[in-house]
Amino acid sequence: MWTSYTQARAANAGAFASASAFAAGDVISHAASLRGIPVRIASGVDDPFHPGVEQLAGVLGSNSIVKFPSGCHTQPFFIEQEPLSLDFLSRHLD
Repeated sequence: MWTSYTQARAANAGAFASASAFAAGDVISHAASLRGIPVRIASGVDDPFHPGVEQLAGVLGSNSIVKFPSGCHTQPFFIEQEPLSLDFLSRHLD
């Protein structure tokens, strides 16, 4: 999760077509639209996206579940989080 258009372009020059496209899809600045919706976030503290995920977690509502275990943006981390994510979804999908 990038926190600026400049950061996104530095990581991947084709990530967004323009600064306005980044702004339109910026999850952090649009987090208020998630208020009242259960959200689960898991980010390994060694993940390169972790600072942006921390920012998002800071602006989400109180019904969010936020976990910051050790780990990184890797398959073992995702596999470890999968059962917890599925459990979360099973409790919140109608």
